Amino acid sequence: MIIYPAIDLRDGLPVRLTKGDFATAEQVASDAVETARTFGKEGATHLHVVDLDGALAGRPVNETVIGEIVDKTNLFIQAGGGIRTEKDIDYYLNTVKVNRVILGSVAIGDPEFAKGMIKKHGAKIAIGIDAKAGKASGGGWLEDSEVDYIDLARVMSAAGAQTIIYTDIGRDGTLGGPDLAGLKALSMAVKADIIASGGVSVIDDIVALNGTLESQQQERDNRTTERTQRAEELERSYREAVDGINQQYESGEQARTAAIERLRQNFSREVQDIGSTVLQEEAVAPAAKQSVANFIQKVTFRAAALLNSF
Repeated sequence: MIIYPAIDLRDGLPVRLTKGDFATAEQVASDAVETARTFGKEGATHLHVVDLDGALAGRPVNETVIGEIVDKTNLFIQAGGGIRTEKDIDYYLNTVKVNRVILGSVAIGDPEFAKGMIKKHGAKIAIGIDAKAGKASGGGWLEDSEVDYIDLARVMSAAGAQTIIYTDIGRDGTLGGPDLAGLKALSMAVKADIIASGGVSVIDDIVALNGTLESQQQERDNRTTERTQRAEELERSYREAVDGINQQYESGEQARTAAIERLRQNFSREVQDIGSTVLQEEAVAPAAKQSVANFIQKVTFRAAALLNSF
């Protein structure tokens, strides 16, 4: 487990919001750079920084302060807030030189752009998902959407996102503990690494988070193994069916007719649904998924050739 101390910036200063409400902004330290340096001295290796003014404005605002933190610490720094264009991303990665950029609002409003940036920058892009009552919010938590946070995570994970930062807005700044149930559901839905944010205040919260994510990882691994085996069994059944059809086909017209009927049976809706389910399961190992996809395509071509011969 990696612990990320967080600095939320408003007017260049570290603040804390309660439940994402900017009216509750409370200054919690006098200097952002010194706060970051203190975190480093206390043993932190990573830092999470959010430009709250930038999130409201839809463009970087506190990038100078973030640059100073980068220059004056040796921390791995991920930064977000108002980063919505390729120019902003390039600026933060190449000029400010943060280690990772967080895309939040733009992932909701323009998922294709976010996917493109994930493809271009890989692990240097994280997806920030701030959820309110199960729906993703953007624009500094002021713009609610009808996008389910799990659905958004699935789309971004499928696009290659390696890191997802999940915040339950209703808990953020409350020091009332993290959303373990929401994190459990998210961890089961995607392959990406999950960073939990919001509500953490005591060591017991960290222990609970670690236990939740570790147990979900084990459960996800077990499910991946089961579904990979299911995919392999499905492939074997297709192979056996096609071998049998080919043998019957060689024995004459009557066998040919029987082969066509058997092929139709093997491609009944039930079998097709099973194949589609396996191929859509994100947890199935890519090699097994591709193997099944290739074989289904091959058998489909054989079916078409036989049916067209009549």
